[in-house]
Amino acid sequence: MRFGNRWVKRAVVSAAREEERHLLDIALQLLKRGDEKQARLTLKKASRVNPEGIRAELLLGLLLVSSDRDDLSESAAHFRKALKRAPDNVAVLNNLAISEVKLHRWDSAVKRWKRGLQLDPAAYVIRHNVWRCIWLHRRGRVRVPADAASQLRGLAGRCEPETPRESLNRGWLYCFSSAPRESDGSDRTRGGPGDSDGLILAGTGTGFVVAKHYVLTNRHVVRHEQLGLADMVRIVDPAETSRVRELECRIAAVSEHDDLALLHCEPLKAPPLPLAETVPPRQTEVIVLGYPMEDVLGRQIKSTRGVIVSLPNPSSADLVLFDASLNPGNSGSPVCDRTGRVVAVATLLYQLPSKLSAGIPAPAALAFVKEHLEDYGGDAPQPGEEKSLVDVDAQASRSTVMVRVYYHHPSRPARPSGAAVAAEGWYVADRTCIGCNGAGTTDCPVCLRGKIKVKKPVVIAVDPRTGEPVVQQRFFQRLCSNCNGTGNRPCLVCRGSGIEPPL
Repeated sequence: MRFGNRWVKRAVVSAAREEERHLLDIALQLLKRGDEKQARLTLKKASRVNPEGIRAELLLGLLLVSSDRDDLSESAAHFRKALKRAPDNVAVLNNLAISEVKLHRWDSAVKRWKRGLQLDPAAYVIRHNVWRCIWLHRRGRVRVPADAASQLRGLAGRCEPETPRESLNRGWLYCFSSAPRESDGSDRTRGGPGDSDGLILAGTGTGFVVAKHYVLTNRHVVRHEQLGLADMVRIVDPAETSRVRELECRIAAVSEHDDLALLHCEPLKAPPLPLAETVPPRQTEVIVLGYPMEDVLGRQIKSTRGVIVSLPNPSSADLVLFDASLNPGNSGSPVCDRTGRVVAVATLLYQLPSKLSAGIPAPAALAFVKEHLEDYGGDAPQPGEEKSLVDVDAQASRSTVMVRVYYHHPSRPARPSGAAVAAEGWYVADRTCIGCNGAGTTDCPVCLRGKIKVKKPVVIAVDPRTGEPVVQQRFFQRLCSNCNGTGNRPCLVCRGSGIEPPL
């Protein structure tokens, strides 16, 4: 297969895409912790790993949409790189056009939007942004050259009816995701929805049956940090050996405290696994079952073994630590002891010199299940005697399922938001002021960095013949009285708030 500028085997492509997804997950966690610098380095690595992927470049560009002019140029460069990899991607065309508007590159911006509408005449984000640009021009907040203004009006003619001004007040709409995702064919959903349904596979995880028709998994599997709750969740039927049939679920409950979510699947017939009421002691042998790295390892269930190395500490993360390995796709896996009880729900992997995995303690999972299933306990299985890990594997695998998460293609309207820059489903709404790009101030028109040059006469010598002073005009710097030496003034558009006022 052609991969970037090389010819490689399909397995190499699949491995690179899996590593890219793993790095993207890490970057999102770093952003959640506020470590933007490290997140950007991780995203750049993800972009290098997959020279055909555009998701990392999209995120890198979005991180800089509310910055100074230099960062805006860098943001546009990331979108331009993504466009080079995917020339006809509507999301990238739209994002690059907005960056070029902010950089006053009007001809290029109009060209991007025009191409986007040719590819998708119903593209909501482009219609919205074209009308927003026109209204900003009408209000005198931006100066659009005559030729570009004429072309924008021509594009607006294709975007009838006019987008209401109340909607335009949400700001610029960037596309957060690149859907549909890149695929070599092996990533397409078998037996599930595809691009023709407007649904795109966003990720996979693991879950296990805890009661009749109910599956427990991680919250982060079904609720994306930026995209919100999944538009559709499906599980792969564990009773079918070919792992092709998918069963549709609904999200029954999501915990706000622990990384847990409960799914309801009426057609599911698998038996439930018992949840432990207490966490066993350290050095207890455990086995983890799940569906990691589907693209590389396939859809068959995998298991790893280890021992519990640390018990929950209420003063810290309140997690169980064990040394069985986890990989992307293991989120939500059951961690079972020799009696077949689930003692933890796998949730994350610590990247330490000696890798340790962590899980939500079973008592916390049990409390969550009981909170949302009033009749839980009547059909809950009881743990048996200790068995070999082979027997535990065989028993638990019948109740462990692959969870597949889908989101809609970005063609539906975004939801309103009050923040300056906020994720809205598949979109990022940017309400930063067009005059100052969110800074709240603009450069002082009188001075340079708070100082101005003044010319004063200076006596440099005395004429020996006449005794008259010899005067020379010299330049001196003094603080600007217009901005009090700060070099900037409050933005006249937003009055210093950094947020675009209503149109």
